[in-house]
Amino acid sequence: MRALPLVLLLSAAAGCAGRFPRLERTVLTRDQLRDGGYPSLYEAVTSLRGGWLRARSPATLSSRGRLWVYVDDRRLGGTEALRDIAPDSVRSVRLVDGATATVRWGLEHGDGVIEVATTRR
Repeated sequence: MRALPLVLLLSAAAGCAGRFPRLERTVLTRDQLRDGGYPSLYEAVTSLRGGWLRARSPATLSSRGRLWVYVDDRRLGGTEALRDIAPDSVRSVRLVDGATATVRWGLEHGDGVIEVATTRR
């Protein structure tokens, strides 16, 4: 009988969880980019997710201390490449962690990837 209040509390919490949007820290949406009026994707990422651009780790075997940028599955370069991308051409931007990026793109992606999906795709 003592477990019943705990079960009721957990059920209520689970029901409320679907009502409130979860803050997504690894994705930027087209609406977020458009609302800011940013001149380039670099400024948008700096303003909305500045932590993405900070160094993750010193250079190691699985990392060169560099975060790569991919646009529509093509490597564009380092984070400076974001300066050449107009936010109005972007559908979404996603930060891919180093472990996932290494599995997908190879060992030199240990610091992760900023993956950009454009409206052309």
